[in-house]
Amino acid sequence: ILAGFILPFVLSLIMSVSTSLFGSKDLVSDNSRVISGILVGDFFHNVTDGTFIAAAFMSCNISFGWAVAASSIIHELAQEIADYLILTGVCGLSPLKALALNFLSGTSVIFGCMLIVWGEIDNNSLGYVMAFGGGTYIAIGATECMPRIFRYATTTKVKFWCLILFVIGATAVGLILLDHKHCEAGGDDSHEG
Repeated sequence: ILAGFILPFVLSLIMSVSTSLFGSKDLVSDNSRVISGILVGDFFHNVTDGTFIAAAFMSCNISFGWAVAASSIIHELAQEIADYLILTGVCGLSPLKALALNFLSGTSVIFGCMLIVWGEIDNNSLGYVMAFGGGTYIAIGATECMPRIFRYATTTKVKFWCLILFVIGATAVGLILLDHKHCEAGGDDSHEG
């Protein structure tokens, strides 16, 4: 988690050093840190989704694989819409550029599937990938998004709606986790956890 948390700051430092050595300092901004953090975090999140989808199809039964795929698509919709809104609204990217970058980051789900299908990935390694992606999102939320809410949400009504939207998002994730199941290799859905 810590490695994912510091990644946006490391990327910002690398961009600062490279632009001071090779060119315009105007290229590095708070927006570039947010953009890179969102895209890298989303990349690792999608890799993890791909590993879960492939593992469900390979280790469990086909209906469970489709259930995992459907739940991944449902939670991704909310996340990708939020990413798009931040990239266009906060960071000022054009809608086409934000969609293209989001699409490229989203294709990493294929890498996650390939890791499971062609590699020997254990649960600990999957946990590390998830923690890294989660740490990046915590950093973006804690250092970029929440301070903007505190800065721009000046009325009680706007603060209320920010809280409601946060609760809706957290509830959606929690509902998916309530139906979390484990399965054994060979298709046996013998225990829940």
